[in-house]
Amino acid sequence: MDYWDEGLRKAVQALIPEVEGKPGVNIGEYDGGVYICRRISGLHTDEDSFNGECEWVDPEDARPDELTDGMSISCDCVRLGPGWWLDTYFRWYFVYDPKLVARSLAGDHSWVQPFLKWHWGGGGSSAEPGATPG
Repeated sequence: MDYWDEGLRKAVQALIPEVEGKPGVNIGEYDGGVYICRRISGLHTDEDSFNGECEWVDPEDARPDELTDGMSISCDCVRLGPGWWLDTYFRWYFVYDPKLVARSLAGDHSWVQPFLKWHWGGGGSSAEPGATPG
């Protein structure tokens, strides 16, 4: 049985070629943590999830226990926006916007708090795509 909303699945599948093999940044709303993934790979959907793998810069003991090398987000917890996807269960953004990722790769995470404020603080919605400040 397939549990996906057809439109959301198509949107997720459309972003895969844009993201596959590239770096990304995971940011957590609850702690503001910033974790860099040097390469996102193996992205795919199955009957009920969006899945992939991350090669993290941060060692396992420096990340939250739930932030493993493997990613599996239930289809009812996936939200998409320009340059990011959100896991609503953990309230983690996976940001792949090239400009924002480049800033974090260079050690500049100053964009993270405004991003989170925009999306969780009323400037944008975690449930709906919106403009990303930066």
